[in-house]
Amino acid sequence: MVSQSGQMEVDVKNSKMRRIISDESLIAREYGASVARRIARRILELINSDNLYMFSLIPSVGFHALNGDRKGQWAIKINANRRMIIISPDGPPPKDHGNIEYLKTVRKVKIEELCVDYH
Repeated sequence: MVSQSGQMEVDVKNSKMRRIISDESLIAREYGASVARRIARRILELINSDNLYMFSLIPSVGFHALNGDRKGQWAIKINANRRMIIISPDGPPPKDHGNIEYLKTVRKVKIEELCVDYH
């Protein structure tokens, strides 16, 4: 998914996910209609943000850095039970990948997975 100047660039992990995410009816078939709308909304919110910090300020996204075996990843709330997991494709983030100054530099993300809440 290509973004315009001044917007974040959003990519996906593989061609299967790209095919599903590119078509809202395929998202609906895979995850259900209400989840499909929320996934599409989150992707548009990512694309329309200047950087990951600006995206993180949207209250409803529930954006947070992950730790443990998911260190270097961030989670975005889709609904009460589903999360979108993203990473920076530009290499491993610093030790504190939730740092505001670092998030301001992230202008490209890759969707790694759409999953049931990992808690």
